[in-house]
Amino acid sequence: MSADILKFPTPAPRVAGRDGLAPGDLLVTCFNDTFGLWCAWPVAAVDDDGVAMGVRLINGRVLAADRVSCRPDAYGFRRAEHAEGAFERLAYRTWPSAEAALADFGGPC
Repeated sequence: MSADILKFPTPAPRVAGRDGLAPGDLLVTCFNDTFGLWCAWPVAAVDDDGVAMGVRLINGRVLAADRVSCRPDAYGFRRAEHAEGAFERLAYRTWPSAEAALADFGGPC
């Protein structure tokens, strides 16, 4: 019996801010489905794929990202792709719909 060693291609390393979110970016999601309120949360932590795992609350505490969302749809926005100071003006803002939030950001990333 013989065996061949096959070389499988390895994925390219992910670059924070290009392939996914990074701490400091914003996650926009519905946090109150009864009233249809959407909010922008600063990302506090991400997993290896750039998926938001935690968001920073206005009091500085960190909360699991899935605990702020009541719907499966969420949008991520990279700080590096927006003008200086834009995220500070948009963080913790609320909107009555996803469309209204996306309009302020210029569309999802």
